[in-house]
Amino acid sequence: MGYVLDNIENGKYQNKLPYPEDKAYLIKIEVENNFVGTLAQIEDEIEKRMKKYKMKLVKDRQEYYAENQRLKNSFKEDLEDECGTKGNPKAELLFQKAYKEGHDEGIHCIYNVYIDLVDLIL
Repeated sequence: MGYVLDNIENGKYQNKLPYPEDKAYLIKIEVENNFVGTLAQIEDEIEKRMKKYKMKLVKDRQEYYAENQRLKNSFKEDLEDECGTKGNPKAELLFQKAYKEGHDEGIHCIYNVYIDLVDLIL
């Protein structure tokens, strides 16, 4: 045992994408400070940019969460491989239990809970 722990230490399961924060408030500030026009034109410009920004934000967040899921699946597969639980009908339940118990404290804790409980299904 141990290569999953090495992968954790090397950041294999860490999402490299930055979390897309909602900074829509900056659009209003930018337009109000830099756009020349009537109040109606400024409001239209804010609305147009805001709509475009929100669409991009949704897309970026979907990509971020998809990458999180891909990394979680990779971690799970590697863990099952390392522990010899691949194909075990109770492996999914074990991972769910380990995840539930440990995800608040991080991936190391998930790993440790899984390792501590794996003998119950082998």
